Amino acid sequence: MNARIPGPLCRVFGHVVHELDDGTLARVVSPVPRSLGAPTTATKQAQSPAAQSAATTMIELPLDVYLLNLQIMQDTIETYEVAVGRGKQIQRRKVHSVAETIDSGQTEQTVRASIARANEIWKPAEIKFQLNKWISKDIEFDSKVVTEEGFLSLVAALKLEPTGLSMLFVRKFESAHLGGQAVDSLGAGILASVANPTQGNVLAHELGHLLGLPDLKYVEGSVENRYNLMYEALSAGYQLTADQIKTARAKARTKIK
Repeated sequence: MNARIPGPLCRVFGHVVHELDDGTLARVVSPVPRSLGAPTTATKQAQSPAAQSAATTMIELPLDVYLLNLQIMQDTIETYEVAVGRGKQIQRRKVHSVAETIDSGQTEQTVRASIARANEIWKPAEIKFQLNKWISKDIEFDSKVVTEEGFLSLVAALKLEPTGLSMLFVRKFESAHLGGQAVDSLGAGILASVANPTQGNVLAHELGHLLGLPDLKYVEGSVENRYNLMYEALSAGYQLTADQIKTARAKARTKIK
């Protein structure tokens, strides 16, 4: 997904996004009117005992971040002279060099802002992600855009630990998943470069996958899932059910280092 989203008004990850003249996303209107802060007294009273007991102790998880600058390589033939006896001879050799570098589009500030946004969304579950490892890396790649297959190849090249939590940031990611993807068994996810707070919202969703939560499907005649963080469509919200919190916290305990 590109950082610039065409048109003055569009819908991204379940939010109405107003685009400024410079292409940045000005603000996001959540489909859930209540703020993402601590639950109100009324909300706490309405929660089931399971939901209240599931989030009692804050779990802090280390998150490894990789800012990947994709180096598009090219092979050219270079000629040069070598001395042969009293004369010279023309030789040719193949040169493997960088033709173009597609930077990640991220800075430490933008990534920290995304993590802060994700933590705001995950606060009701008492799960907090902390920046653990920060790596900006140039890596050879065969395309300007990372696909789902390319994501898997990057995970393999980086030799990521599947028991941890790793998030790759690239300029562009193209797949059926809006803005990102995560594979629980790999302990890794990937995000395209978009403006905050949208990027933080997508990060929160992908971290949910790394904590064992699947996408929720559309249920005909019901809008309940559409306000959930793990809804698969563009209108995903911020809510987590008691069962989701229980699953995520159980998975999170296995990620504590």
